[in-house]
Amino acid sequence: MVKRNGQQEPVSFNAIYERVAGFCYGLDPIVDPVVITQKVVSGVYNGVTTQQLDELSAGTLRNKIVLLVPRLSMLSDVIWRILAH
Repeated sequence: MVKRNGQQEPVSFNAIYERVAGFCYGLDPIVDPVVITQKVVSGVYNGVTTQQLDELSAGTLRNKIVLLVPRLSMLSDVIWRILAH
């Protein structure tokens, strides 16, 4: 994984989980951060950046939310806007 400062670091399930859990805060039991993290980790590839991991996390979370509770998709739109800045 390539961090925002350009430094390379091994991908850590726990680090991704912590980030995803922050995105999922308050959505339990609707959304399980472990399931989202597993899906994100399955999309990891050599050279992936932390920004790309954040985007993959937000996209995965959004898809899960829309499937489970369509009106909560607004929350994922907010996450996308936060990540864009």
